[in-house]
Parts: sequence; structure tokens; C-alpha cells
Amino acid sequence: MLNLKEVYQGWKNYLTNNKEARPIGAVRMKICNKCPLSVNGTCSKFKIGIVIKDFNYKGEFRAKGSVQKGCGCPLKMKVLSPDSQCPLGNF
Repeated sequence: MLNLKEVYQGWKNYLTNNKEARPIGAVRMKICNKCPLSVNGTCSKFKIGIVIKDFNYKGEFRAKGSVQKGCGCPLKMKVLSPDSQCPLGNF
């Protein structure tokens, strides 16, 4: 259910051309463009990457160095949602 909120926030910020979200989104998109999980504008559920730091992701502890899959979110909207997290801990 949390993903729906994040996707909604991202779409809302995209469609309203939210000026506060744009700079953050641009920085995040640069990170995503270099990420092994990024496939055709999506954080692919079929790709894996290495977690860069210890952190909690949607109530689940993820340890630095562990292997995780992507979340499946459209990156163009995910990067514009302030509550969104990278499954690898990049933001």
C-alpha cells in the first residue's frame, strides 16, 4: 500500500510541475540512471543490486552488501516522491 502513496505523490508532483520536487528528482534520476536495477525507466523487479548501507526499507532491515531486487516503480515518478526510498539505499 505504501508504494501506491509514493507513486501518487510522484505523479502529483510531475503533473503539477512541483518546483520543490524537481531539483531533488533531478539528483535522484542521475543516481537511478547509473543503477543496475534501472531498465527502460523502471526499477526492475527482475534485476539485482548490492545494498550500499545499512538501512530500513519499508519496515525491513537491509544490510550493507546484501543483494536485493528492484521495486518495480516507474523511476520518472519515484524520484519526484519525497517519501520514496531506493531499494539499495541510494536515496
